[in-house]
Amino acid sequence: GVLQKALRRHPQVLGLKVDKQMKVVEYLRGECGMRETHVSDMVARSPSILGLSVSRKIAPTVEFLVTEVGVPKSKLKAVLSRSPQILSLSLNATLRKRVEFLRDEVGIPSSKLSRVITRDPSLLTYTPAKCRSNIQHLASTTNMTQQDLAKAILKCPSLLLSDMPLRLSPLITFLTKEAGVPPSKMASLLTKQPSLIASSIPSKLKPTLHWLRNTLKLSPTDVAKVIAAQPAILSFSLRDNLEPKVLFLRDRLGVSFREAGQMVATFPSLLTLSSEHNIGPKLSVLVDEAGVPPATLIRSPQLLGYSLEGRIVP
Repeated sequence: GVLQKALRRHPQVLGLKVDKQMKVVEYLRGECGMRETHVSDMVARSPSILGLSVSRKIAPTVEFLVTEVGVPKSKLKAVLSRSPQILSLSLNATLRKRVEFLRDEVGIPSSKLSRVITRDPSLLTYTPAKCRSNIQHLASTTNMTQQDLAKAILKCPSLLLSDMPLRLSPLITFLTKEAGVPPSKMASLLTKQPSLIASSIPSKLKPTLHWLRNTLKLSPTDVAKVIAAQPAILSFSLRDNLEPKVLFLRDRLGVSFREAGQMVATFPSLLTLSSEHNIGPKLSVLVDEAGVPPATLIRSPQLLGYSLEGRIVP
């Protein structure tokens, strides 16, 4: 099936000795922990790997990923399955230079390289020129510093490969013109939540903005303040996260939507806390055991941000 299709696309592989192909398969299954289905998928996507020398090409590349980049052996399967063409790239002329680019130009600390590559191994298959162009556009448009950029890319490595000019301009227009976030806050906002650059404005960001304004009754000033402080709110699911969280507060405290909005405006982090594992246990102590009235929590919702042990329970 899959393997036959791959061989039809790359008939030159058929000319290879079976024992050579089997050495590749055995190495990937033994050293990289892959199942036969993983290997078949890899060959379907990059059939030429069957023609690579294990000793001269595949093994040195795997060793490089593990010892120099720091990819855990347990993650090799995922990295190579997602980007099998890594095995075909020149170790010295390509892979090492791209890792050096991520470390020296992008500013990813050596200790964090494995995290970035594991999250998006395709970074090793793109030329630094494309990544460099995205970095320059992001920096010049938002005034993000080198440190800001490194933090953002650690959180969202795919930024380096996105169509930055196409995505960034509409996002900034939305945040500044519709959400009211000052341009001076753009660097810190995107450093906190860089994934917004890849988010859909019509289907994701606008509905959440509408909900903040029309359901929670936040003023334009408060909307801008909440989004600037906790931009992750824009990336949360309305149906599965934000709406149930506010309904939980209404049920437990008897607050109106407007009062819940007041709590969010005062303490934007409230919408980032888990109802089940964070807010609920704290309300049990504060309201049910200590008898704190809901009006106090409406005025001072930051109480729900305190650690349950030590700050709330001595």
